[in-house]
Amino acid sequence: MNSEKKSISAKNILFDTQNPRHDPSEDQVDALQKLLKDEDIRSLAADIVKHGVNPTETLIVMPSGTENNKHIVLEGNRRLAALKVLQKPTLCLNKQDEKYFASLKKKYSGDFLVPCTVVKTRKDAEHWILIKHGTDLGGASTKRWNATQNARFADNTSTSSPNQRAYTLLKYAYENALITKDQHDKINITTITRYLSSPLLRKSLGIDFKNNWIQSNLQLSRFNDAVQRFLLDDLKSVEDGGLSSRSNASDRENYGHKLVAELHLHEAREKSYKDVPKINSENKMGNINDEQSQSIRDNKNPNKRSKVIPYEFKLTIQKPKIKRIYDELKSIDPKHYTNAAAFLFRGFIELTIHYYLESVLRRHEEQRDLHKHIITVADDLESKEIHKKKLSSLRAIATTPTQSSPLSIKLMNNYVHGTVEPSATDLILAWDPIQEAVRLIYDEINKTPSGQTQQKGVRSLKTGVTL
Repeated sequence: MNSEKKSISAKNILFDTQNPRHDPSEDQVDALQKLLKDEDIRSLAADIVKHGVNPTETLIVMPSGTENNKHIVLEGNRRLAALKVLQKPTLCLNKQDEKYFASLKKKYSGDFLVPCTVVKTRKDAEHWILIKHGTDLGGASTKRWNATQNARFADNTSTSSPNQRAYTLLKYAYENALITKDQHDKINITTITRYLSSPLLRKSLGIDFKNNWIQSNLQLSRFNDAVQRFLLDDLKSVEDGGLSSRSNASDRENYGHKLVAELHLHEAREKSYKDVPKINSENKMGNINDEQSQSIRDNKNPNKRSKVIPYEFKLTIQKPKIKRIYDELKSIDPKHYTNAAAFLFRGFIELTIHYYLESVLRRHEEQRDLHKHIITVADDLESKEIHKKKLSSLRAIATTPTQSSPLSIKLMNNYVHGTVEPSATDLILAWDPIQEAVRLIYDEINKTPSGQTQQKGVRSLKTGVTL
């Protein structure tokens, strides 16, 4: 591009009547009024009064061709409009605009010489205008920061962002191993911001913010449970109870009430809000090396989680009764409803095994000899070239002779019959080893048509947990 740099007085620069920001203008007066009406010139002028004209970008202009010493602005019409009305507020046809810019003019200490890049023709400027405003140049175009990037910049500077609270909460959750990096990156920060804007939602979850940090009136472990559930709910569909990017105030209030009830947060309230402990004294990931950071995230004790089945574990279950049991098992806290969780756990295992026999092997079995049915399912999965190691925990349920093992079917039966009192940790320890096997079972079920719709001629299993 043939060009030169020079400073030109704002009064000697003309608006582009072909400015893509609006329909073609009839003349210079029409062009200015369109900019004043639709392009937020007031805010730009106020920023220029406070900080000056952006020194990192020049206007792109070309000779007018009709008026000596005059140039037409091809890039920077908004900046030019702000400078012109600061220099001469009477250019505004709207009296309120004139009054506003006259007030700003009194505070402006700069001049009206504008740094410009002068090109010979409109075509010489096309590429550079597209680089800044266009969308058809891919990575070559200026790429605007997304909401998270804006919030990250604010977190590291003295600036502010509307998403700063959400960013702080996401950062806390990641650094304290409540969510993974992948989950952190997928969560919609603007949806979290929308929910946190509700005072009633914040009150329900025991969350507040002071001096750019998080406060809570919940016991720390319960606060972490609430934060984890809140953030991960953003990854669920609205139909499955997830957060809605279009929620209204009533939706957010109801969601808060739901979490209070499901997580029993009312039982964990403390007298006042206090700062939540940071991951280290400065809460900066940059102050923790990679090895330390990985250790922090990897060493959270799984026995401390508040649900038998981890929240992030997902299954597609077409059988309505089993799906309801699965959802209930994922939602109740085994520390508070231990026996209910034990019943659901035992029922889920039994119904899952018989669902496999019915849908994949086309077999109808009576509700007895569960250990034999588990072996049958494991043998069939192994025949499909699934590695033995992935099935060892499933076999252990059926073959472990001692009741001291969490995987013993005898122990599970005793939970149900009331001869043994389970603990939340017992149930978590029983679930974790079989999680992958359960996933494999439902993967196979969902490959078959009968895993979704009962085929004609296949007798449906009469479900019902033997108690």
